[in-house]
Amino acid sequence: MSQHLGVVVNQRDRYDWPEALIEALFRSVPAGTPVLFVDGGSPAGVRDGLRHSAQRWGFQLERREGFVSANQARLLGLQRLNVSHLLCMENDVRLAPGCGERLLAAAARHRADVVAPLVLEENDRGQLRIHLAGGRCRLRPGWGGRRLEVRYQQRHQALEQQPAVAAPTELVEYHALLLSTAFARAHPLHDPAIASVPEILDFSLAVQRHGGRCWLEPAALAVFLTPTRVADVDQPLFRHRWSDRVQRQGKAHFRHKWGLGPWSWVLGSQLAWVTAHRSLARRHPIHQILSLQVYGVLNRRLLAPLQEWLRPMA
Repeated sequence: MSQHLGVVVNQRDRYDWPEALIEALFRSVPAGTPVLFVDGGSPAGVRDGLRHSAQRWGFQLERREGFVSANQARLLGLQRLNVSHLLCMENDVRLAPGCGERLLAAAARHRADVVAPLVLEENDRGQLRIHLAGGRCRLRPGWGGRRLEVRYQQRHQALEQQPAVAAPTELVEYHALLLSTAFARAHPLHDPAIASVPEILDFSLAVQRHGGRCWLEPAALAVFLTPTRVADVDQPLFRHRWSDRVQRQGKAHFRHKWGLGPWSWVLGSQLAWVTAHRSLARRHPIHQILSLQVYGVLNRRLLAPLQEWLRPMA
């Protein structure tokens, strides 16, 4: 087994882990790398499929009954895998060959505690564009408390428009990232009280608070497969993770923890995104009927909130 690299994979919007993505992961990391998949309450059919995949590919399967958040999964990875670096990723991400080794090399070269790959997003037509190429995440003085400032670099740009450059970054996302286990075990980076958004903002701020060095390595590529609908089997997981209750609890904790003021444009924007995202679980979402993009301005600002008001989701 590799003593340098381990991988922990959590569920995001679906229970299972497609074979093509498993194969891509094992092509992207050194032979013998231990891999842990955290299964939070998948139904019997999916559970049996995951057991078969675990036997075929040789990864560890950690089964828990009920929902397991991304932060809880990462904490399990830190407990279970005795490695110097942990590659944290979600089960809807395809890693490019050599991604793991390139992230490890960047961590050593730049003495980084966290290394993020260049994250691309792929739609159902196979089209690629930049999802995350680093950015800014910091706190500023504001009215009634601190103000959160977030800026994404090259968000939704075409790959050919402007090549991403290796550089320090304040902003990372959980789709895929490499983490020094020594740094993560020494500092509280993964807050189990935040089970959904704003988990990435909380993590990015926590790394800075504890003096961590965070680096973007565009030579390492990860592709986030954007969902177009939610299968019936995945409805319980999806609806719980993006529920109003989970969102309210996480954001209230985040506000108190970081001393934010009564209104945050960033958190308001996240709420609009979540509302649009939740429409993927509806039988006949308005955006789909009108052939509009689920995260487009019209759906985020008008159609999805209108549909939520007319027919709220739990």
